[in-house]
Amino acid sequence: MLHFFGEPRDFSGFSGLRGTDVADMVSGQILFDQGPLMQGVWSFGAVASEVVDKCTLSGSSGSIEFPFFDNRLAVIVDGARQVFEYCNPEHVQMPLIDKVVRYFQGKAENPCTGQDGLRVMEIIDTFTSPG
Repeated sequence: MLHFFGEPRDFSGFSGLRGTDVADMVSGQILFDQGPLMQGVWSFGAVASEVVDKCTLSGSSGSIEFPFFDNRLAVIVDGARQVFEYCNPEHVQMPLIDKVVRYFQGKAENPCTGQDGLRVMEIIDTFTSPG
């Protein structure tokens, strides 16, 4: 989300344990400088029948829904839903790996700086810190 919406203005979250030694329930919010508010809920111990893989981007004219681990995207405008299917690459990490290799070869800019990684880790730490 940072890639698409930029620097977060504020973020917070909390996590919980359901009989494990690590946080398996996580909730977090990010308010981005550009205005969007992200809310996320992750339940790493959910039973298969309750798993929902969905990201929804809502705007003044409608919304876009997509899963992180599937190949469908839905655009909803004025209640009309249009679904698009796409092909995920066989090795989904390959485009990023290619960009990183090209960076180290001096052929491209760094696609993800250490500062980017540090910012993401700060957010994750905030979401998973004991409340």
